[in-house]
Amino acid sequence: MLLRNLVEDTPGSSAGLGWEHGLSFYLETGRHGLLFDVGASALFEQNAATLGIDLKRVDTVIISHGHNDHGGGLRRFLACNRQANVYVQQRAFESHYSSSGGTIHEIGLDRALRTHPQIRFVARNLRIDEELFLFSGVAQRQFWPATNGNLLKREGDTYLPDDFCHEQYLAVDAGGLSLLFSGCGHCGILNILAEYKALLGKAPDMVIGGMHLTSPRTGNCMPPEALEELAQRLAAYPTRFVTCHCTGETPCQILQQALGERFHVIHTGDRIPLR
Repeated sequence: MLLRNLVEDTPGSSAGLGWEHGLSFYLETGRHGLLFDVGASALFEQNAATLGIDLKRVDTVIISHGHNDHGGGLRRFLACNRQANVYVQQRAFESHYSSSGGTIHEIGLDRALRTHPQIRFVARNLRIDEELFLFSGVAQRQFWPATNGNLLKREGDTYLPDDFCHEQYLAVDAGGLSLLFSGCGHCGILNILAEYKALLGKAPDMVIGGMHLTSPRTGNCMPPEALEELAQRLAAYPTRFVTCHCTGETPCQILQQALGERFHVIHTGDRIPLR
């Protein structure tokens, strides 16, 4: 298997790659060439070309949730690949907003793409095949990230806190490993892990993605005492954690201290060891 980051918020060691506030991973298994998220722009495609990854061979795309830093590159992907199935949670194309600096900004996906023939809407849980399983509907609220506070949905003329029912997660079983992909973990990484275990009867070998312990727009992060307790609870899992994007520098330092070699921070272009 091959797992490589295509887009992340920070530069890596690979020459010639751009970075942006966004996220995209490329995963190659025995059965699939897969993208988990497509970043905020066409940058994922440019970086893939620099890394020698042919996106025309991708057969599956997962969009983790309805924010444009994870699905902003979708129009570009659909222009360059005309056969891949693109799996989107059924509420992801609704309007989503961020409040910062006293103003409210729309941060949703391009709704004109809702009717594109390659889009496959997912209501809740979906077994794609023996390697890939999608789930959503995480209801627990342990360690719900306080950094979600500026993220909103709209009902009529009223803005309300986003409940992230549009967020979905990918479980991969391939190459003798179980992987859990989460774009931002807005529903709380502990809650997502608990749902994974309830559905699949085990803990994953590896969790990959952001944890939204820092708000990219406001710069706020979870309090140190909450991060310390979160770190201890994550340490109870027999799992490696590979993170980036919206986790944040201070949270990463605290998690690193608790998890040691089972915790890795990645950057744009990094290849993620799977053994």
